[in-house]
Amino acid sequence: MLNLTSDWYAYNIYKWLLPVSLYNLKFVSKYYYTGITDNVINEKITETIHERLKQCLESQYDLFIKYISINKIVINDTFIIQCILGEYWDDKHITLYSNLQNEYDNFDDILPNYIPDSKQF
Repeated sequence: MLNLTSDWYAYNIYKWLLPVSLYNLKFVSKYYYTGITDNVINEKITETIHERLKQCLESQYDLFIKYISINKIVINDTFIIQCILGEYWDDKHITLYSNLQNEYDNFDDILPNYIPDSKQF
């Protein structure tokens, strides 16, 4: 089993590799195949998504995360794929999905309060 706390090499590989590279590394040897589990890859994807959101939203990140957590909003679409692949595409948007039935018909009324005006992502 891959031990990220005691294996310096494995820890640094995990820290710096993109999720897709970590997935590919899994098939290099039995050591990595048994150590890099789906949970490890999922954690890395989640970590990468949060890092990308912090880049995009800057000081509004905490407020945005709080808002989507409270309202059970899901981030979907190409943003997630870009994070997994470590890519930055020209298609710079985040698609949000929600089951909420409230006074907001769309997120255009809400998001200007959460996204810095000067930065597009």
